[in-house]
Amino acid sequence: AWSLAHPGRVFGMSAALLVVTVVLAVALPREILPQVDEGVLVAELTLPDGTTIEETTRQVARIESSALELGSLGVYSRIGKATDEEVLSGAEPGSSSTAQIIAPVPSGADAGRFANRLRESVPDLARGALAIDLAGQSEFGSLIGREGRIVRVEISGARMEQAEGWSAVVREVLDSIPTLADVRGAYSGTQPLVEIEFLRDRIAEHGLQVDAVADALAGGLGGVEATELRETDRRTPIRVRLAGAANEDLASALTTQVGGIPVGQLVSVQETRAPIEVVRVNQRPVSIVEAGVERGGTARAAKRVSNSLGAAGAPPGVTWELTGADIEQRRTISEFGLVAFLSVALVFLVLAGEFASFTTPLVVMLTVPLAAGGGIAALWLTGQSINAVSLIGLIVIIGIADNDAVVKLAAIGRFRDEGHSLEQSILLGGRQRLRPVVMTSLTTIAGVLPLVFGFGSGGQLYQPLAASVIGGAISALAVTFFLMPTAYAVIERWKERVRGAGQVPAEAVGTSAPTASRVGGVE
Repeated sequence: AWSLAHPGRVFGMSAALLVVTVVLAVALPREILPQVDEGVLVAELTLPDGTTIEETTRQVARIESSALELGSLGVYSRIGKATDEEVLSGAEPGSSSTAQIIAPVPSGADAGRFANRLRESVPDLARGALAIDLAGQSEFGSLIGREGRIVRVEISGARMEQAEGWSAVVREVLDSIPTLADVRGAYSGTQPLVEIEFLRDRIAEHGLQVDAVADALAGGLGGVEATELRETDRRTPIRVRLAGAANEDLASALTTQVGGIPVGQLVSVQETRAPIEVVRVNQRPVSIVEAGVERGGTARAAKRVSNSLGAAGAPPGVTWELTGADIEQRRTISEFGLVAFLSVALVFLVLAGEFASFTTPLVVMLTVPLAAGGGIAALWLTGQSINAVSLIGLIVIIGIADNDAVVKLAAIGRFRDEGHSLEQSILLGGRQRLRPVVMTSLTTIAGVLPLVFGFGSGGQLYQPLAASVIGGAISALAVTFFLMPTAYAVIERWKERVRGAGQVPAEAVGTSAPTASRVGGVE
């Protein structure tokens, strides 16, 4: 009754709550999926290529002992693990410079704090060599992994040296952001390489041909194909090479003589290193630096990285672009927004056909933004983020809020058909539907309430869903019994005034002419 008597105050408070909802939605962190503590920490160790297996074992032992000292029970490690990118680019899966360490998080400890303490115990490895994944080794962990919480910067330059040169600045910028950890180059691995350059002037002085020198050198490094053996559709090459182990020794190959001159005097040999993989975008070489988001959400971390890199300023000829989880997070929110819009539109069309009116569905639609506002407020109160799971809960709330509103409007309509006034119909309909609507909301809240506490390993995955549903159910209940009846009454009164203004009483028509005479001053 109070809300019907004070519609201005009701609409004012609703507008204020809507503004608060928008502010909270902007302030909440955003990510693809919530970070889940599964009780297992996975550390990937990547040392410089060429590191001996003894040195890798020593570094792994340091990490293992640190994890055990911090309370981890039982540490599993594997040396010789190459990443998928390295395998695809030709690296051996058994590289002696890579390792994987799996350590259970101590009982009752926070996985993020445990990971930070482990990094602090090996500070020399924490800057680039060690990357820690908190998602664990479960199916969910393999679904999102580090990729779900990575900010990646792609640095492009006219030459690879330009991109690599500014990537050092990018690493320093990412290292300075406290919410990021495990900053490293995504494709920073190199492999040993021997460059052999033919000294053409010297070869010409001795009256030799470059092809002859190349054949002699190839004969000591794998052999030269002399002919082939043909067997129906099968061809087997026949190669001529040095006998025994000399075929695998560069020093022996350089002693091979061409025209009495050792090959070693006709070539220049230099040992160097080259990237395992060169990434190009739009035909420009790209250096990639990435970091894991430890807290605060990927959207907030990406914005901070963008601002910091913008302030640093890239040198001429170098450009950069943010990729990684932030792009996927934006795409996810955009797709869920489309789903929510289609849900509201379909509900509106169904209600328009059911009530044979466009104004009644509009009243029902008023419940959607404020019901979603309750879900947003619950996410903020429980410290959750806007992610795919919480957005599913907000979409569920659309159905709950619309259902409550339709049930009450149907009751109000029946009372009006029985001859009750507008105010009486609203009050009677509210009393009649109060218990069913409240019971529906309470059962919904009770059903998802255990999920709010996140019991068990991986329980944090469902906390955003439960929080958004509970908050939305509570706000939908309040909107159904306060805002929606007030809006319905205002619209119906307006419609009655419009209909009344369109009808001219018969007495007014009969007395219009004399009235005009008097106005004209006949009397």
